[in-house]
Amino acid sequence: MTARSAGANRYADLEWTGGSTANVDIYRNTTKVATTLNDGVYTDTAPKKTSSATYQVCEAGTNVCSNSVTATW
Repeated sequence: MTARSAGANRYADLEWTGGSTANVDIYRNTTKVATTLNDGVYTDTAPKKTSSATYQVCEAGTNVCSNSVTATW
């Protein structure tokens, strides 16, 4: 995972491998922010002025999840 800023915007570039479902759910600070293809990449735009966020990638519709990672801007 890479955390980056562009102006006032905050981005988290997530990467993963594995999973057995076609889609994955992306969680930021325990709130689902997206469902996306299980293709191993996703870029989240965090709220402006966010200083850190914790992310998890889960098999869609399940509680089978990655370890948490924290982005710090």
